[in-house]
Amino acid sequence: MLRHARFILLTLAAFLMIGTITACIGSYEIIAPPPTAPATTTPATAADMTTTAMATTETAASATATTASPTTTEAAASVDAAASVETAASVDAADPATTTRSAAVPLRRPEFRYSIYYGKVTITEYIGSGGNVVIPDTILGMSVTGIAEYAFDGCDNLISLNIHKDIGYIGRRAFYNCPNLASIDVSEENPDFTSIDGALFSKDMHYLIYYPAGNPRTRYATPEGVEVIVDGAFSHCSNLTDLTLSNDVTKVEEWAFVQASSLKSLTIQGNVSFIEYRAFIGASSLSNISVSADNQYYCSVDGVLFDKEKTKLVQYPPASDRTSYAIPEGIIEIDGYAFGMCKNLSEVTLPEGLEIVGYASFEGCGKLASIKLPDSLKLISMWAFKHCPFDEITIPPNVTIIGGHSFEINNLLVATILAPDVEIYDSAFTNPPLEIRGYIGSTAEDYARQYGFKFVGL
Repeated sequence: MLRHARFILLTLAAFLMIGTITACIGSYEIIAPPPTAPATTTPATAADMTTTAMATTETAASATATTASPTTTEAAASVDAAASVETAASVDAADPATTTRSAAVPLRRPEFRYSIYYGKVTITEYIGSGGNVVIPDTILGMSVTGIAEYAFDGCDNLISLNIHKDIGYIGRRAFYNCPNLASIDVSEENPDFTSIDGALFSKDMHYLIYYPAGNPRTRYATPEGVEVIVDGAFSHCSNLTDLTLSNDVTKVEEWAFVQASSLKSLTIQGNVSFIEYRAFIGASSLSNISVSADNQYYCSVDGVLFDKEKTKLVQYPPASDRTSYAIPEGIIEIDGYAFGMCKNLSEVTLPEGLEIVGYASFEGCGKLASIKLPDSLKLISMWAFKHCPFDEITIPPNVTIIGGHSFEINNLLVATILAPDVEIYDSAFTNPPLEIRGYIGSTAEDYARQYGFKFVGL
């Protein structure tokens, strides 16, 4: 009985303590950190360098810029945007048992949401009114050291941004979809980042992290020394029409030019060796891609980008004024998104010898009313012909895979599948009135029966 009574008293005391702390904290949520101090941070990998700017080790703030792993509990403070003066409880990062209340600390940064990890602050979201924004040196007396992924996403009114010397981490796409952001200025004392002509780079200039979408320039050449065009670097550019990648550039990451709606011409110099297949999504005005003749990895023919051996078609410029196009002989693969959202194409001829149609290769080609697939074709990747206005399609006999949503087409009425053992992924065909024609006992018949499509045996 005594033990039971003691348990009840301790439970009531705990509830009273929680109530006291909650009353003190107000709109903050304090989550205790792990019981031991964090392990020494591991050196940043080459992939991490795109946003940590070649720092020798990752800052603690990077842990809050990404989703916490199941084995990690972060000490986070969630800020109420409407509050202008709040109080906070201090957390001893090394030992949560020593968590105590501190004197009230004024918060005068209602335009930011942020997280706290072992006494370091990372900006997680900007919710202010825009204009010329300065990242604060400190919040609640703690140093601001990071800007999380998508922290400024969709800030239409952001015009300029000042970054101080202690910022050591900037997450991917931190300034995604900021159409009026004209310049970023970084303190000269910052050891990890720098800015030149309003654009953001790693300190060693090897990584172009972000070119401000609202900069008024129409022409731009990447500075010498830049090796990597980072994910989202030229996203949503609304004025830039002509871009030249300098001789030192070796890699273009995915989404590098996503929604760069004003970009019309891209010139690639001699050393680019890798271009991610989603680099040009939404670059709707791109009408010409040219490649230096001495590039060993890529070439261009009539404004279309190919690998050097001309076995892969990498990117067809979506704003080309051609209405018909014959893919050259010798092409084995059409890269992902290669023809995505092409405005004017109504006819494409695929060569015999083509084996792979990549992910979303022809997605959204609104005028492409029909296409003949060659007998050599083996793989139709996911979303390959999504939203193309076909009313019928014939799948040749050597196709082994039809990817999910590859023929998600509202007006597709007839699909003739001549490959008896083709693997058909879920939702490869989605139009309910669709009639599937194939061999009796084939996987096409199985698919039709499973998903309720009409089946006609050949």
